[in-house]
Amino acid sequence: MRTGRLLRCLGNELSVPLGSHTAVLSRVFCPKIQSPELASLAVETIEVIPQLDLLHTVAVLDIFSRHGIRHEPLMFGCLWKVFKAEPPTSLCQGHASLMQGFAVRTATAFRIMCQHGLVHDPQLVAIALGRCTECAPHMTLGSVVDVYEAVKEWDRKFFSIAEAALHSGGASEEQMDDVSSDSPTLFSSQPNMMDVLCGELESRLISVAREDYEASVQDAERLLGSLAAVGVATGDVVLALCQLIKPLKVTADSLLKMMVSLHQVHMRVVDVLDYNANDWDIQSARRELVKTLTAKLLSLRSRGSFARHCDRQLVVGFRRLFEKYPALADDAPQLWDAVRAVRVPQKEVMKMNEPCRFLGGELFKGKYAVKVKPVTTSAAEVERFVPPQFKTWSGPSVGNNRHKSPKTPRVVGFGVQKISKDYIKMKRKKFAPSVW
Repeated sequence: MRTGRLLRCLGNELSVPLGSHTAVLSRVFCPKIQSPELASLAVETIEVIPQLDLLHTVAVLDIFSRHGIRHEPLMFGCLWKVFKAEPPTSLCQGHASLMQGFAVRTATAFRIMCQHGLVHDPQLVAIALGRCTECAPHMTLGSVVDVYEAVKEWDRKFFSIAEAALHSGGASEEQMDDVSSDSPTLFSSQPNMMDVLCGELESRLISVAREDYEASVQDAERLLGSLAAVGVATGDVVLALCQLIKPLKVTADSLLKMMVSLHQVHMRVVDVLDYNANDWDIQSARRELVKTLTAKLLSLRSRGSFARHCDRQLVVGFRRLFEKYPALADDAPQLWDAVRAVRVPQKEVMKMNEPCRFLGGELFKGKYAVKVKPVTTSAAEVERFVPPQFKTWSGPSVGNNRHKSPKTPRVVGFGVQKISKDYIKMKRKKFAPSVW
């Protein structure tokens, strides 16, 4: 019987087999390990990967991803092992649970691959997309959210097997010469794997909503944010989201983020040649979800308490949402009445990085870039700028007049000084020289 060592990692108990590589795995799965130490173990971990099972391989991939270590040889080794692993056969006992766990690990690996930009190998991408499409009917809600988030991070609208076949080493010249005369349409007729994957994910999301899966607020936020970038084919996906969000307890901040992402959800075009811009079902489903979110927000607080206790920045966010989408006021009139009744100062409405726009024009622009010195209120700050010779100066009336030297002119009172003969003449010459 195989003994094992239990290590807590990623919230689960991982059984690491005892052997020559136990020390490396123990250090990798240590909860207190730091990123520099983990990065130094990457080369040693590559040697351990072929001996690990699928669960531990995804755990190694996830712990390096969470620490922000993008070691390509290690990650590519883990990704190839995960995506080329054989799925559980239908003859196994508990096939549904085994297949569900296999789908969870596949979705986690695909999310990490797209988040770290490991998509420059078309063959690996083709295998990953095919495996995710195969596992989509068995995915949980969290796995569906992971795959949607990966598609959003990848930001690709089209991918076909032709890209992997035409890759270097994928199709040799001898194989291309053996192709029949219909070779121009051989690769162009390949379906878009992105559309195939998104279609399977939408079907799974609708079935998950019917099966009453327990969702979380974080999953709802991530899913709406991903759908805003990926798009939906029908309005049934938005209605499924409405069913998932109904039993949740959502805060006002999360509701604002959901409504912003909801109004960015668009119709995903599968066939450009067979496209009609009729998305009324998506619009009607969006209205239903807006009503659900509005009812949740108004149930948190009444209209009067909304004006008294709501965060001012949150009110500004809702107002900007109503300004950007005027039709939202018709779908959520009670929320519009509650939001516009709150008084918000102008300085809180304006963003911090925006310049002040109260006084505009050339009239109010400064001609010179003069740095205004601040007004100092303390005497100690002013004392630094007073020269020292002025600090010891005293007036003539200070001190004893008896100790002054004879050279110092004495102070003569009025009417005591003797007036000379030419006193008037000197005054005339001084004050009116042109006349006298």
